[in-house]
Amino acid sequence: MMSTIPDFFQTALSLPEPERAELACQIILSLDPTTGSLPNSGKSLEEIIQARAARVASGEYQSYSIDETMAHVRDAMRRESLK
Repeated sequence: MMSTIPDFFQTALSLPEPERAELACQIILSLDPTTGSLPNSGKSLEEIIQARAARVASGEYQSYSIDETMAHVRDAMRRESLK
C-alpha cells in the first residue's frame, strides 16, 4: 500500500533536524535540479539550502514546529487585518 503525503510528512517530522534539512534540500532539488540561483545572489539553491541546513544543525538558527509557525502567521495576519 502506498503511503499518503500526510503519513510521509509525519514520518519526516520525526527525523532529527539535520536529517529533515537534508530531506528538504533533496526534495527541492528534485523539482528542477537545473535551476540556477536566486536573483542577485550568485549562489545556487543547493548552496543556499546546504548553508542554511548547516546553520540549523549547528544551533545557530532556531527552528519552530509547524504549530508554532502557523500560530505566528495567524497572529501576524490578525494584526495586519486590524490596521
